Amino acid sequence: MTIRQQFILLVSLTLVIPAFSQNEYVLGKYLSKMSISTQEDDPAARLEFMKLKYQNPKLGKIPEYIRENELRYYDNSLSVKNTKSRVTNNLSGWVNRGPFNVGGRTRALAIDVSNEDNILAGGVSGGMWRSTNGGQSWIKTTGSNELQSVTGIAQDTRNGQTNVWYYITGEYSGNSASGSGSFYIGDGVFKSTDGGESWSLLSSTSTEGPEQWNATFEINHEIVVDPTSGNVIVANYFGLYTSTDGGASWSQTYNNSNGAWSDVAIGPDGDAFAYLSTVGVVKSVDGGITWTDISSANFPSYASGDRGELAVSESNTDVIYLLAENSSHSSGHALWRYDDSSGTWEDRSGNIPQEGGLTGDFNSQGGYDLLIKVKPDDE
Repeated sequence: MTIRQQFILLVSLTLVIPAFSQNEYVLGKYLSKMSISTQEDDPAARLEFMKLKYQNPKLGKIPEYIRENELRYYDNSLSVKNTKSRVTNNLSGWVNRGPFNVGGRTRALAIDVSNEDNILAGGVSGGMWRSTNGGQSWIKTTGSNELQSVTGIAQDTRNGQTNVWYYITGEYSGNSASGSGSFYIGDGVFKSTDGGESWSLLSSTSTEGPEQWNATFEINHEIVVDPTSGNVIVANYFGLYTSTDGGASWSQTYNNSNGAWSDVAIGPDGDAFAYLSTVGVVKSVDGGITWTDISSANFPSYASGDRGELAVSESNTDVIYLLAENSSHSSGHALWRYDDSSGTWEDRSGNIPQEGGLTGDFNSQGGYDLLIKVKPDDE
C-alpha cells in the first residue's frame, strides 16, 4: 500500500466523512495539493481540511467549546483506564507527516539584556518558549492546558529587575487558531519574576473566560516597560493602559474609542510614543500616565482606522518612525519620520517600495504583516 493510500485510509477511518458534495470537493482539493515528498505544504488547503475535519456536517461550523469537551472526554477516559501510560502507548508507531510550515507565528521575541544567550519567544497560538543557549534548544514554559496565545513581550531592564518579564495575549486579525481566521481572544497579561522560566496570569487583567470577548485585556497589540520607572504600558483594542505597581492595577490613560488598532514604543530615555487608529500619534514623558497628541496636521486618513507601527531610535531618541496603512498612497502605506527635538514630521512615503514595482514588492496584506524597526546604531 502506498503512502497516499495509507493516508486516505486513515482519513476515511477517523473522519467518517458524509457524502456531501462540498466536503468531497474540499477533501479532494486538499489531497490533490498534498504530496509528502515532492510538493510544499499548502496552508490554505490545510485550513479547509481542518475545518472539514471538525465542523458539524449539517451546520458547516465547528461546534462551540469543542476543545473543552475534548479535554473532558480525555480526562474521563483516563479515569476509566486508571492509567495514563496505556493511552500514551496507543500513540507509539506514529510518525509526524506534516504540515511543517503552518505553526503558530512568532510575534513576541526578546533577548535578555542581562544574558544574551537567554531568548524568549512567543507564538500567537503556540505559547511561550525559552532558550538559554542562544536558540540552539528551547523549552516551552506554558503548559498544554494553559492559554497558548502570546502577542507581545517586554522585560524590565532596570538594574536588579531584569528577572521581571511580561507578555500579552490575544490577536485581533488573521489568527488561524480562531477557526475563522479572524481574532483570537486572549486573557490578559502574564508576568514572570524568574527570568521567564514560569508565568502567572495577572488577576487585574483576567476574566478567566477567553471563550467570549467581554473584557479589556483580551485583544492586546503591544507591551513595553519604562526603563526608568518600571511602569508597564499596554496598547490594546480599547486604547492605552498603564500600571505603576507591576501589573497589580491598571488605568486607561488614553481611549481609542474602539478604534481597534494601537501600538506603543519606548526609548531608552523613557519617552514613550503610541499610535492610535482614531487619533494618530501621542507622546508621554511620565511613564505612560499622561499623553500629548503630536500628530501631524498633514497625516492622511489612515489615522482614522488603519493599523500603524512605531519604532524609536536607540542611538538618537529624538527620531521616531511611523509605518501605517494608507489606501491613498500608491503602495497602500505611509511612512513618516518624526524629529522630537523640533516637533516636526517628514513624509517619506515616496520611499516605500512600490508593490510590483522595480524597487521591490512591499505588501503587508492589509496591515497583517506590518512591522518597522530602527538600526540600533544608525537612525
